[in-house]
Amino acid sequence: MSNWPLGIVSSAQATGDFFQLWSWGGAVAGFFGDGIGYRDGYQQSSPVQSDFDQSISWERNNGQEKVGTGETNVFAIVSGAMWVWGNNEDGALGIGTVAPKSSPVQLGSDTDWEYIAAGRLFNVAIKGGGLYSWGFNTQGQLGHGDVVKRSVPTQVGSATNWTKCFTGRYNNAAINADGELYVWGLNQAGNLGQNDVVSRSTPVQIAGTTWNSIAFGTHAALLTKTDGKLFAIGDNEQGLHGKGTVTDNVSSPIQIGSETDWVDVRASPEGSVIALKGNGTIWCWGVGSKGAMGQGTVINYSAPVQVGSATDWTSISAGKDGRSAFAVRAGIAYAWGDQNVWGGFGIGIVTDQSVPVVLAGGFEDWVYVESCNNNSIGLRTGS
Repeated sequence: MSNWPLGIVSSAQATGDFFQLWSWGGAVAGFFGDGIGYRDGYQQSSPVQSDFDQSISWERNNGQEKVGTGETNVFAIVSGAMWVWGNNEDGALGIGTVAPKSSPVQLGSDTDWEYIAAGRLFNVAIKGGGLYSWGFNTQGQLGHGDVVKRSVPTQVGSATNWTKCFTGRYNNAAINADGELYVWGLNQAGNLGQNDVVSRSTPVQIAGTTWNSIAFGTHAALLTKTDGKLFAIGDNEQGLHGKGTVTDNVSSPIQIGSETDWVDVRASPEGSVIALKGNGTIWCWGVGSKGAMGQGTVINYSAPVQVGSATDWTSISAGKDGRSAFAVRAGIAYAWGDQNVWGGFGIGIVTDQSVPVVLAGGFEDWVYVESCNNNSIGLRTGS
């Protein structure tokens, strides 16, 4: 077991000098990276420290991570090298094969990887300022002008000024150094912001600049700008736009409310949203079945509703499958919603939760948690 040197993290997010990678959930396809592959019926419902013994400099930059989990696999960038393990269906690990890896292996020999956005069997990453994608590609979400799978990282276009990358269920997106936002993949309800419903297999620009982030939901997307404003595009049938209605689908961005303090927003592919404001509060809206709104109910909310009353939340994430949410405050990690059947919440039991529940172990030094398909990873300072 190892401590990983902490990189650039705000004092509100971490107080120690080192952090550790932890994982939990179902032991599928070598997800734990311990050299053991699929273990039938095995559930790890409490966090356990990873055996991955590499040192990593971690920088969390508005949703940009140097670690990530996809469809029961894990990615970690260590001193610019990319390490991968777990499920490799459709070439999701990017190592040129489709066989799973139960122990970490290095992805190629390059040492200039910057960020990774892990999706469900496909990924997008930034290396040396260039944008790369690989894996599953039925909707053109890899951005290469076709629907052909890639089992190795393949550059998207030729630009080398990319600074952020994002992924959804059937979409990818990236922001460049000029604040321009490009999107591609499935466009069933106008969620690419092009005033149409035509899917794209190569990147297209959403109008405007100073874009900060994008989070894809169910045929919809939530966007933020660097001035803290929140925008929505696409399907609003489930209230994902957060404007108090479930009508008026839009195919170009519209501002939601007048607030200018939205810091981070994440969306699940099943229609639930979690967002963090600059005052340290967190808010949810959209599909509330299985308790995803964190209100102790299973009803939908078409406008943001505050989760609890705390004002010291520091990081958030939404599950990449189902309707679940994770958040950290004062070093304590919480989980709620669904997708806990394999113990993916790390709370010691396998039932869904309709209010935030503390992760098992009593740790008070978490900085970030990420989950996909009942499997999760988290980072602790180890202090």
